[in-house]
Amino acid sequence: MSFFQKTLGVLRGRNFRLYISFVVVASLFWMIEQLRRDYTTTIQIPILVKASPENYIIDHHELEDLSLKAMITSDGYTLLQHYLFGKSKNVINVDVNRLPRVINGGNVYAVIAPQMFYSEVSSNIEDRVNLRGLISDSLFIPLHRAKKKYLPIIPRVDYTLEQQHILSDEVRISPSHVWINGTNNILDTMNAVYTKTTEHFVLHDTLTLSMPLDLPEGVETNVHQVDVTFCVESFTEKSIEVPITAIHIPDGYIFRAFPHTAKVTFTVGMSEFENVGENDIDVVADLSTIDIHSNSQQKVKLHIASAPASIMNVSYTPVFVEFLLEKTTGGEQ
Repeated sequence: MSFFQKTLGVLRGRNFRLYISFVVVASLFWMIEQLRRDYTTTIQIPILVKASPENYIIDHHELEDLSLKAMITSDGYTLLQHYLFGKSKNVINVDVNRLPRVINGGNVYAVIAPQMFYSEVSSNIEDRVNLRGLISDSLFIPLHRAKKKYLPIIPRVDYTLEQQHILSDEVRISPSHVWINGTNNILDTMNAVYTKTTEHFVLHDTLTLSMPLDLPEGVETNVHQVDVTFCVESFTEKSIEVPITAIHIPDGYIFRAFPHTAKVTFTVGMSEFENVGENDIDVVADLSTIDIHSNSQQKVKLHIASAPASIMNVSYTPVFVEFLLEKTTGGEQ
């Protein structure tokens, strides 16, 4: 019989299983006895700092490890429960406006004296835990002089319009601007305040979203979200006949185009369909672009000089028109 087979036989034996059971039970009794004893240890209690005081900014990166060290005594059961379940309860909320301040080297600091929070820490820890004392030195929170800047808000939106739909107006943002507070080195790099990016969505009707601002660390404002409105409507195609107007006509002549109108086709929102007519679009023939004294057949290219902002995809026909210049009384051809 091989060594492996002998070892496997021992492990499967009744005596070995009894031995393991005794070891487990003995270890359990030993652990229970140890947990009955009292122990003294230290714990770290995180400090959460509320909003910055007026005219100052707090850089929360500088406060990531801000905490008070406390010495506590209790039995092993209670300490084990504290480490497993009680840590989240032991947090100190600090209002910087209530802290004393000191100036050192031209820099301003808010001072946390540990004994100021003894009562708060004592009331937050478990009943069977004895607070022996707060053993941290005084803590200093740097206060940076705040600057103000008035910036526009730009929404970060990812959307598409459903087919046959358009934005009937500019995207509306309320409020459109915001005052922000921060240090010079941060504010100098900012030309706008952005919202957090939305997930992609499809627009088929007017929609208003409440969008939170995406502020860099160290920048504060009283505005935390803005309303962004998308005015959406369906559109259709429309065609109208628009009279052709000439510019730069030589003195003493009258311009006559053949044909005298151009057909202008465009897309327009349903709300503006009836509001766009021939008087709202200017189709122009610029005679300064050709040699009007040429003996060849006279043609001039047309262009759209002006059109309402509410129409899109503008096209027109014809692109070129023939024309005559008729001499008026006292004119010379």
